[in-house]
Amino acid sequence: MTQFINKHAGTHRAVGGGVDDAAGRIASLDTIVQKLISGEKDAEKELAKAAEQVKEKYAAYYLKAADKLSKNANYAKKEIKRLQGIAAKGGLAPEK
Repeated sequence: MTQFINKHAGTHRAVGGGVDDAAGRIASLDTIVQKLISGEKDAEKELAKAAEQVKEKYAAYYLKAADKLSKNANYAKKEIKRLQGIAAKGGLAPEK
């Protein structure tokens, strides 16, 4: 049932009202991030160009995360831990 609703409403809701793993993610940018992780030279420029073309509100987060990751290798681990803590607390505003 949720798959049907998500497909037709363009959402990423899970049973119980939460969101699934695809919420806030942009598949085209995820592909470029994989190139960045594997060490491709021009992946960061490609990510910046693609994020400008994507008209989704989470595209800017990809650039922010890539910038922070280039400055601090431990950023991803810390950010995942922070986001998991926020999600575990619950009570987030719907727009977040």
